Amino acid sequence: MSEFAGLGTDLGMSTGMIPITAPPETPKLPPREWVKANLFSSPFNSVLTVVASIIILAITRGLMSFIFNPQRQWDATATNLRLLMTPDDDISLRRVMNVPARGIGKGDRITLYMGVSPQLAISM
Repeated sequence: MSEFAGLGTDLGMSTGMIPITAPPETPKLPPREWVKANLFSSPFNSVLTVVASIIILAITRGLMSFIFNPQRQWDATATNLRLLMTPDDDISLRRVMNVPARGIGKGDRITLYMGVSPQLAISM
């Protein structure tokens, strides 16, 4: 047997340390009582819960109507993401930036090309 056998509970008391105890049991509440105890426990919490719920619902509704609006054209987003993920595709980059002419000056084009492809800026 080990020389420390039987010292587990006495060790804390003999050295002056506080004994370790298990955390208190929290009662398991049904959902309705949990909501009442945590979200509607005071008038302030009730108002805060209602206001926060209204704000969250408004943001969710606006976001969903933006995403699923039939007038949105998400094809352009997919094209631009493809361009972003393949920086070596200089032909697509030139098409997006300057065809048709959008009033982007040569200095601006060089600055943008330097950020994407330094070899392309040298060829300008």
